[in-house]
Amino acid sequence: METFDFGHQKPKHTNIVFLKTHKTASSTVQNLLFRFAERNNLTVALPVQSCGHQFCYPRIFKSDFVHPHTLPANIITNHMHFSKTALQDLMPNNTIYVTIIREPTSMFESLFTYCRKSCQSFKRVRNGSLEAFLNNPLNYYRPEEDDSMYARNCLTFDLGGDKDRPPTDVAYAQAFVAEVERAFSLVMISDYFDESLVLLRHLLSWDLDDILYLKLNMRAATSKKSLTPGLSAKIRVWNSIDAYLYDHFNASLWRKLSALGLASVSREVQLLQQHQERVMRDCFGGNKPVFGIGAEIKNPALRPWKPNKDVDIVGYDLPANISHEMRKICLKYIMPELSYTEKLLRSQSQRYLENRRIQSPPKTLFQCSSKRCGLLEREEWTQLVIRLDIWHLMRRFRLHCRRRTRGAEETALLIQDLLDTFGGPAGRNTLDIPLLDALRIQDIWSTQRWHLSCIQDPPGVQLYTQTGRLTKGGVSLPVYRCARGSTSLESFHLHLHRFIPGEFHFKQLWCFCCRVPYFNSVCLTSSCLLGLNSGPANWPDASQPVEAVCSQLCRLHPAAARVGGIMRTRWSLIHGDYVAIRETVQPSAEEVGEDRAGAGTGIGPAPDPLPPSRGLSLVQGGQGQPFDYNWPEEQPGPSSRGLLPPPPPPPGVPLPPP
Repeated sequence: METFDFGHQKPKHTNIVFLKTHKTASSTVQNLLFRFAERNNLTVALPVQSCGHQFCYPRIFKSDFVHPHTLPANIITNHMHFSKTALQDLMPNNTIYVTIIREPTSMFESLFTYCRKSCQSFKRVRNGSLEAFLNNPLNYYRPEEDDSMYARNCLTFDLGGDKDRPPTDVAYAQAFVAEVERAFSLVMISDYFDESLVLLRHLLSWDLDDILYLKLNMRAATSKKSLTPGLSAKIRVWNSIDAYLYDHFNASLWRKLSALGLASVSREVQLLQQHQERVMRDCFGGNKPVFGIGAEIKNPALRPWKPNKDVDIVGYDLPANISHEMRKICLKYIMPELSYTEKLLRSQSQRYLENRRIQSPPKTLFQCSSKRCGLLEREEWTQLVIRLDIWHLMRRFRLHCRRRTRGAEETALLIQDLLDTFGGPAGRNTLDIPLLDALRIQDIWSTQRWHLSCIQDPPGVQLYTQTGRLTKGGVSLPVYRCARGSTSLESFHLHLHRFIPGEFHFKQLWCFCCRVPYFNSVCLTSSCLLGLNSGPANWPDASQPVEAVCSQLCRLHPAAARVGGIMRTRWSLIHGDYVAIRETVQPSAEEVGEDRAGAGTGIGPAPDPLPPSRGLSLVQGGQGQPFDYNWPEEQPGPSSRGLLPPPPPPPGVPLPPP
């Protein structure tokens, strides 16, 4: 195939961002950029597979949307919602930014036809009538819908602007045009496609071969609609910012062409078209290309994507009488966007993996499997040390190590630091989805941070008992049993977490264990966590009657039990019996109010009214059942021992908080 060389001395520019806009002949420009990248062994940034063939459009572009096998990139050209800041972080400093726009009336007609069955604003129009939509667009248009950008100022949205500015806001349109002009070195006009390619060639110092093309993703003539002058005027009013953009950059294009010399531009356009005709003769056996629609194209990889059954998108099929070498060249000219994107991703991923294989090995790898720890069995990485990550390290040695909690204050600082980290960029996945619900986790943390003192190791309590020894790798290690009864990585335990968010009055039951006032919402008990035969420490500021009652209830109810034919959890049994005891010994409301007003009680304001009391149950069972805080739905059972109510407390003994 003959080539043309204009004798440029400057090297070709290879770092390019082309903002691919909708229904503007941008697929044709993308194809010539893909071919240029392959010929020059460049890397094209492509979307991660979860984004499809677009960069998670219509979400604003972020570097996380780029497939890691396509970095570092020289060219980026798939559809995106433009963000200059994100692209500057991704691309080299000398990157040239280019885009393309189209006359808004023909573009909107194309969008309406193309998206009539997918865009919600267009789907509401009866009989798919463009005239009906434009007569009252606000009757169908919903700006908050995810696909609303197709129905109004689509160019403005793609370029990162506000598509819903009213037509009267000329100041915004002027400011936005100035912003686009600063961001892009060239804004091509699809209505003057060849002239725009001449400007692109000069901007990038390319040869004529580099801008050769065959038109792609075209609608068949039967899918196009002619527009009356009145309809065109309505389209420009409804898409006022797009119209302002087009008028400005169309004039800008011709100023640049005039500066280059219109005669010189005309000559280059003529040479481009002549060479284009030669490409078609070489690729189609001396004949004009025969367009096909859908199944008419024999090669499935060459069938363009069809948005709906009412729109026919034409494509090409190569004849059988061309050489194998010419077929390989011509296939790239006519390959649709989706097929070419998949092809590039496969080839670039293969190149990425091959480059990694020939790199020098890392010094250390962290192993996420708990089966083995040692040297990696690869000939080229024989000296690589494999280390366990911290989770498997703790899991492997938890039986042989004794640990202490860090204290409530230090634990709070560590958790807050972790939440701050996950609240930032490090807490988002490759789709920019946060791993934590920020509002919900802060609400949980604001409540549960008060429980930190209750999950700390109590002073003076021996938590570990040696039960034997075990040999691992020739080393004799002690085996310990911990009285905490949870995993080696201490945090909010499952059975604690289940009852922490329980009813407000239930939290009072455990406040005596934490040595803090009730209004701080600290409401976990240490006694039931330390084992069957242990009890809470005799803290001076704890309520002794409540301490004694809770200790006894923890021993009486070490596990869930069936009461009255209903299985009740351990904590539900303890709470039910505590409420029954408290209601039995509770004084009058006036006495309670006077007691609360006392200086030494440490009790906060009166809580909400309590539910009705229930009978005492002293059924015992096994240990370790989690608490179900939905206890109001359970039915109380009768006492299994028929105990008489306890006598009232002696004068002066403080009562448990209601």
